[in-house]
Amino acid sequence: MKILSGEYAGSTLYYTTSLQPQALFNLKKVLLALGMSVPNSKMTLDLKAVVGKVAGVTVAHEMYDGKNKARIVDWYPAQDVEDEDVETVDEEEVDLEDDDEDDDL
Repeated sequence: MKILSGEYAGSTLYYTTSLQPQALFNLKKVLLALGMSVPNSKMTLDLKAVVGKVAGVTVAHEMYDGKNKARIVDWYPAQDVEDEDVETVDEEEVDLEDDDEDDDL
């Protein structure tokens, strides 16, 4: 996820979701925050469909390996973002071809 505004604009946050049945609630929360429709049954997820989508996140900081790391702890729809201007990401800026982890959002 690319941070679009504020002090850390332009920085990248990584978030991994599990595709195990007992963890799909977490993936569903992410997709809903991104404004996608999520059925209550099996679905095919085209990761290219998430490119350019905007969501709000809550970030916590924790120590890992002696360094302070940012971690996404909550997701919410972009319209709930209270920051000033939120811009959309141009799809051409993102290269999905080099990403081997299809379940990372």
